[in-house]
Amino acid sequence: MKKKIIGLALTIAVVSALSTAAYASTYVNNEDVTSSVFTSSSNGYTLFPVRYLGEKLGCDVYWNPDDKCITVSKDDIHRDFYNGSAAVYDWEGNSYNLVTAPKLVDGNTMVPAEFYRDQFGISVIWDDVTSSLFINSENTYNWLVDTAEYKDAKKRKSQLTQDQARDRLYNAYDSTDQPYLKINDEGESSDYYYFFVLRYNDFTGYYVNWGDYKVNKNTGAVSKK
Repeated sequence: MKKKIIGLALTIAVVSALSTAAYASTYVNNEDVTSSVFTSSSNGYTLFPVRYLGEKLGCDVYWNPDDKCITVSKDDIHRDFYNGSAAVYDWEGNSYNLVTAPKLVDGNTMVPAEFYRDQFGISVIWDDVTSSLFINSENTYNWLVDTAEYKDAKKRKSQLTQDQARDRLYNAYDSTDQPYLKINDEGESSDYYYFFVLRYNDFTGYYVNWGDYKVNKNTGAVSKK
């Protein structure tokens, strides 16, 4: 039953990703935590409360109020860092750099998920098709990319838009003699956009159909219908 619920949620994610670029979901340990975790962003990375994400991933998180140092530990791996600094230190004297510096937001120390990837070997996958982040959720991600809905969404995301197809057709003509293009059929279920090519007839005062053309959504190739 749980797998069916996850599957339904991910299918909805695929559909939502097609309708709005703002859509985003976050999965941790194969669980959708989008509505239960506060996030922020920095330099293009999503930041999570270090304690929330750390404890979800089986880490211990400590705060030292004297030197304001945050320590994250799991088994024999220990990492120290400070808000505002991208530097991370282990207990052997080595230092590493985070992809973006942690920051304090509403009393929460926020870190990128990549901190756990780079320092603790946790899988972090960003999926551009659904605008979703998968943290230690490879099983859910692998299931998702094998669905028919996802494959269809990925194909459509890589295709030309109608405006891009129109530009390809315009570019097939001399820049000083541009035709008027009218969409005939978006061809949503096919690999082509179809256009009427119309030119103005000065004698009659009407546009005349000069032919039907199609533009391949995948390659951009222009050809007569």
